[in-house]
Amino acid sequence: MLDHVIVINQAHLERVLREYIEEFYHTERPHQGLEGQVPEPTPRPTQPPSNVIAIPVLGGLHQRYVPVAA
Repeated sequence: MLDHVIVINQAHLERVLREYIEEFYHTERPHQGLEGQVPEPTPRPTQPPSNVIAIPVLGGLHQRYVPVAA
């Protein structure tokens, strides 16, 4: 992740790392050791969503996709 971000100062580095670890790495990123699953799975809806929205993580470097009802 740090190959794609220009870090300005220590506070910026800490914020970027915290956001990456807490909001993407442990919740959204699939891990090979878990057979493509995420460490903290979220409940999936029983019916397919009618719409999906993308929420930018790390200023748009990654996306988190959330199903929403119509």
